[in-house]
Amino acid sequence: MLSCASDSSSKNFFWLEIIDCIILIFLEQGESELFLNYAQESLQSKNVESRPSVSEVLNHHYFKNDFLEIVQFLTDLPIKSDAERKIFFESLTEKVFHLPEKLVASMKLLNVLSLKT
Repeated sequence: MLSCASDSSSKNFFWLEIIDCIILIFLEQGESELFLNYAQESLQSKNVESRPSVSEVLNHHYFKNDFLEIVQFLTDLPIKSDAERKIFFESLTEKVFHLPEKLVASMKLLNVLSLKT
């Protein structure tokens, strides 16, 4: 029972770190207010029927960025082929270079990646 609770809290912490990083990216891009409006009007709409589907949310430009691509790939790393891994790691420096300096400097990226291992 304790392991489930700690497992659950570590997963919650992982997602909180992800959200914190996403907000930092939006702040850097000057889009934090637009993102909060999107979240309030669409994701938290009182009318459940008007909320977007999960696939619509994941295809929204807010969730298409280098940071999330890195996290997603590393989450799926055990099932990736050697060729996919090679391509990913060859492009990793470029992707990290495009991340906000504050995100990289704060080491939040490393925190998130270490939570998945």
